Amino acid sequence: MIRVVRIVRNVEFAQLFDTFFITAITTILAVRFYLKVTGYPEIGNSTLHISHLLPGSLLMLASIMVLLAAVNRAARGFAAVLAGIGFGLAWDELGKFITKDNNYFFHATPGLIYLTFVILYLLVRYSAQRRFTQDDYMANVLDLLKDAAIKDLDHREYSHAKELLAHVSPHHVMYGPTKEMLEKVKPAPDRQPSLLDKLIQAFKWPLLTLSKQEYFPRLVVNVALLYGFVSLMAAIFFFAGAALPDSIHVTNFLQGDESDLLGGVSALISALLAAAGAYKYTRGRTRKAYKYFEQGLLVNIFIGQIVLFFKSEGVALVWLAVTLFLLINLELLSADKTHRKAPRGI
Repeated sequence: MIRVVRIVRNVEFAQLFDTFFITAITTILAVRFYLKVTGYPEIGNSTLHISHLLPGSLLMLASIMVLLAAVNRAARGFAAVLAGIGFGLAWDELGKFITKDNNYFFHATPGLIYLTFVILYLLVRYSAQRRFTQDDYMANVLDLLKDAAIKDLDHREYSHAKELLAHVSPHHVMYGPTKEMLEKVKPAPDRQPSLLDKLIQAFKWPLLTLSKQEYFPRLVVNVALLYGFVSLMAAIFFFAGAALPDSIHVTNFLQGDESDLLGGVSALISALLAAAGAYKYTRGRTRKAYKYFEQGLLVNIFIGQIVLFFKSEGVALVWLAVTLFLLINLELLSADKTHRKAPRGI
């Protein structure tokens, strides 16, 4: 097999991708909201038009230059943010790339943008799940130790380096020298949180406070059940769109094409998984119940939402926001180590 270059995998790749992913999606939503509110203003004159593809490309270039110029790990997070904003600005113009008349308002653009991010997310998650080799772990330990040279290795990162080294065999040629160097390193004091970290923490605080309340599990489960019921109604709605002839459709939302059948199957699976979660919850198997609820949401995110984006961008955005909010709450419950028992009744 011919290999152009050897890739040594970064154990923090998934976290860096999440930063890029969230930043890119947020940028697209912010741009589309701003343009909608302001009436789609243009920067330029009768001859020139400055598309937001231009600043997007420049930001992606800037992120590449940061990665090429810097060796410290903190630069990667900054580059991920720059790349996310740049890609969001550029990919928002997708309609112009695929239509002959450079139509930004091409009706399929939101669906194609969403499909792009779904495929990208699945590819990255598949890549991140692949097993790391000993050489990968060793290279990442040495990468962490680089920050010690500039006194930027805090206690959390120091502990992380030790955990990674535990995956390396003592017979590895670099194990002894690396362990000795790690034992001699003195971690720097924990860094003060950045403005971005403080904003994220402030955003999370209300939800984290709510998650500690006694009624929180029942509230989330009830909302998940309501979500399942709405999914069942959506399945009926989609199947009707696939079955009814175009001549008797009462709304343009029912297109009567193959996507209705796919959307109906996706919504039905989500509803069935919600029902399975409710059954497990009433039996006291809360962990299993949360898993079923989460799987139902993921089916909708990766299949149903794509169909919905091709039909109605506004409805899809609202439903996606509800889905993601519920998914975050379920993940909080799944991460709860107290294993609160399911209350009687739902």
